[in-house]
Amino acid sequence: MNKIDEAKYVLADLMILNLYIIPRLLGLDIQQYDIWHFSSDADYDYFDYIYDEVLDAISDDDKEWVKEQYDSFVFRRIRQRYIEIYTQLPNVRDLPSRKKLLDEADSLLNILNP
Repeated sequence: MNKIDEAKYVLADLMILNLYIIPRLLGLDIQQYDIWHFSSDADYDYFDYIYDEVLDAISDDDKEWVKEQYDSFVFRRIRQRYIEIYTQLPNVRDLPSRKKLLDEADSLLNILNP
C-alpha cells in the first residue's frame, strides 16, 4: 500500500506494547523481561490469545520484512531504552522522576514520525 513509514511506526508500537509478540511470531528465543508491565496485554502469554487465523495470514515475506525492521538499529535502540525505562520504574517512587521516565517512554517512537 506504499505506506512504509506508517507500517514501521505501527510495528514499532506493537513491539513496545508487547515485547514478546514479534520474537514469538518470528520463532526467536527470547527471555521474559523482569520489567513492570502496564497491562496483561503486555505479558509473554498474550501471544497465545492471538487467533490462529491472524497468525496464518502473515506471509513469509511479511515475516522477513518484520525481522528486518525488528533487527534494525532504530528498532533495537527503541526496544533497549524501553526495557531500561520499564526496568527502572518499579523502583522509582518519586512522582516527578517517574513521570519523566514515562514521558520518555511515550516519546520513543517519535523518531519514526515521517
